[in-house]
Amino acid sequence: MSTTTTILRSLLSNLLLLSLLITESQAQQPEKPNVLFIAIDDLNDWIGALGGYAGEVHTPNIDRLAEKGMLFTRAYCSSPMCNPSRVALWTGKRPSTTGVYGQYSQWDDNRTKNKTLFQTFKDQGYQLYGGGKIFHHGTEVRDDPAFDAILPFTQSGHAKHAKKAGAMRYGRHHLTEEEMPDYKLVTWTIDQMNHTQEPFMLVPGIFLPHSPLWVPAKFFDLYPLESIQVPETPADEFDDIPEWGKRLANRKVKYDPVVASGKTAEVIQAYLAAISFTDNQVGRLIDALEASPYAQNTIVVLWSDHGFHLGEKFHFAKSTLWEESARIPCIIYAPGLTDGTNCDRPMDTIDLYPTLTDLCGLNAPDNLDGISMRPLLQNPEMPWKPAISILQHQNVTVRSDDFRYIRYADGSEELYDHRKDASEHQNLAANPEYAGRIQELGQHIPADFAPNALPYPFHKGYIPPQIWEEYKATQSERQADWVAPSRYTPKQ
Repeated sequence: MSTTTTILRSLLSNLLLLSLLITESQAQQPEKPNVLFIAIDDLNDWIGALGGYAGEVHTPNIDRLAEKGMLFTRAYCSSPMCNPSRVALWTGKRPSTTGVYGQYSQWDDNRTKNKTLFQTFKDQGYQLYGGGKIFHHGTEVRDDPAFDAILPFTQSGHAKHAKKAGAMRYGRHHLTEEEMPDYKLVTWTIDQMNHTQEPFMLVPGIFLPHSPLWVPAKFFDLYPLESIQVPETPADEFDDIPEWGKRLANRKVKYDPVVASGKTAEVIQAYLAAISFTDNQVGRLIDALEASPYAQNTIVVLWSDHGFHLGEKFHFAKSTLWEESARIPCIIYAPGLTDGTNCDRPMDTIDLYPTLTDLCGLNAPDNLDGISMRPLLQNPEMPWKPAISILQHQNVTVRSDDFRYIRYADGSEELYDHRKDASEHQNLAANPEYAGRIQELGQHIPADFAPNALPYPFHKGYIPPQIWEEYKATQSERQADWVAPSRYTPKQ
């Protein structure tokens, strides 16, 4: 055999070995990244990385996720209520498209055909595991059947040391951290992470800091009562607010009883304790991911469904169109793409659905209301569209880089210049100098609003008068076809 032939055979042998090694490596590394989507209930901008609280807040784990992901410093919910915000996120369609405006609206039984984010991922090869609060919670609400397994939503039960101030319930819980439902949810999620196949999507829905703010005592100890910073609200705060804004704020129910109780600082202390409890659970998820084989191939999203007032604008709740209710923490960590750079452009979370499908190389439905934020992840300083939040039917706010514009269902308006008035104390809507700005921002308000989606068929609460006749006409048929959550078992 000639020397040349020997060399050629050796080269071919090496090429074959290299090809086998590449094939094996590709087989071990899935083409599609995994997704860990951490959904948190009622978490406002009082995390360390956003600085929404005037005092010190302990959120080291959320902050360290922000240090390696992209923190959207002006992120806003699609609706400042649990159910419509979550339906908008998971369907990629605004309330004005689906008609899901309120807590009673059924996400999977309305006039608009919705293919959820979960169904899209499931159809294209993903394993799905979720638990806790994903959609809304309640006796009728059910989660998406696209999940391979779901840990049902549970609450902690009444705390022995519970207190009350107005509608706010709070107090040191007799349960330990390990006995809390959110802790158990995280433990279950970590177990799924360690025993599932790639590609996967994990969706833990953490309940706290949603009320009741019953939190293990050790988290209260992080916030001595004497250190609590109580937001100040000017006495004339509502002098330039339209009646619709005052009605939604509902001062007599959502503010005055809390202040009259003399327990405002205690309520804020409990909310901060709940934030730090939740931060601990986020830390457990991140630690488990970093210790797993999936750390370099898993996208992490941290999101809250809406913000929460702690006294600002005469309000202790959500469900307003002001900054405190609309602004949320939102972080995306995409390995190889994000590096801890913040994005200061306003965004709303209607864009998360197409962003995740884009990052994972999936085909998204062509009727989504949002667009992929990949360009912002690559260049956070590029121009971007304003953020839109919708509350109930035809109450809308538009948030640009510098302004917040609000238009209520009766046509009344508010306008705030955040360059000078970050706390939104001075309504400029009546000032003719800002007419052009109002016209510009108003163009982003949806032109059409879908009729209210039908409530769950056994719903006993408020039915909007616009759909009363349709609800009664279809109720019996829908009840007959209804599969209650207690009888609904996702595939195992």
